[in-house]
Amino acid sequence: ASHPVVVAEDTRFLTSCQTLSTRFELTPREAEMLPLLGQGRSVAAVSKLLFISENTTKSHVRSIYRKLDVHTKQELIELLRGAAP
Repeated sequence: ASHPVVVAEDTRFLTSCQTLSTRFELTPREAEMLPLLGQGRSVAAVSKLLFISENTTKSHVRSIYRKLDVHTKQELIELLRGAAP
């Protein structure tokens, strides 16, 4: 079964992800993860979708949270929603 990497949510959400990725200088891999995390996906789900270990995913998530100054997935989701144009 294939899993869509990005739910056809709306372009505002993806634009928000791209804007924050650029503003906070996320790495390409972090920028790739941001919309997945913003959809509320778990570390395990992101790991599977991107074919990387859960430990590597956790490391990227910590870096994203630090750069965006958020501490929970809910804060990240709210930040992404609030940053949408």
